[in-house]
Amino acid sequence: MTNFKMTDAFTFPKTKAEKVEANMQAIRLVKKLQETGETAFAEEQAILARYVGWGGLANDFFDSRSSRFEAERNELKALVTKEEYHAMEQSSLTAYYTDPAIAREMWEHLLEDGFKGGNILDPSMGTGIFFATMPEKIMSNSTLYGIELDTITGAIAKQLFPEATIKVQGFETVDFKDSPFDLVITNVPFGDFRIRDNENGKVYLIHDYFISKSTRLVRDKGVVAVITSTGTVDKRTGSVLRELDANNIAFLGGVRLPNN
Repeated sequence: MTNFKMTDAFTFPKTKAEKVEANMQAIRLVKKLQETGETAFAEEQAILARYVGWGGLANDFFDSRSSRFEAERNELKALVTKEEYHAMEQSSLTAYYTDPAIAREMWEHLLEDGFKGGNILDPSMGTGIFFATMPEKIMSNSTLYGIELDTITGAIAKQLFPEATIKVQGFETVDFKDSPFDLVITNVPFGDFRIRDNENGKVYLIHDYFISKSTRLVRDKGVVAVITSTGTVDKRTGSVLRELDANNIAFLGGVRLPNN
């Protein structure tokens, strides 16, 4: 099978009820595929691609005191392991959706700057929005690598992008010594969570860690393109951008998105 390509006609669920139903359909399917060892067909990939995770659904879906979505909640507990269920519940407080329109604009900017393809890494890929929106002229000239911590999301990503190398583990645990990248592109995870960098011993907020490590994984003249939080550029001390400047890494520019 080939990698999933998101067309302009593709739509994501919008209401909470639609999101829950789309998530459940995707989880039922990926669990079935895992049991049979099969690879998703194009029609099945379209179902898997509508998985949007659980961000913003904490009070509606995971509140056991609420009768809303009780049947779906009980079915989910039967479908996944206790660890997977807990991970989804936790992600409902910190997961962030990547709008395909923003991903496409980032690709357009890279094309305008002359990027033609190469080794591409998404270290926080989710189900793979950046891979799904990648222009064909870049896709046909690239080798794709992805990392996703969540096991369900990672399993879906593997079904959507069978031609990519995808690891389901933490970014901090992956050894990339033999894999210099031409581009790292991602929506970095963010929150008040810190990671110690094994390479330089520094402790970073998670979004800054992803940016700092990504710059060390690209080859000379490689590019790092990320969606990050306001904390990356607005903090008064310990800015990762100052660290990059000290290491002769050029800041090429940025766009501040609306707060909605």
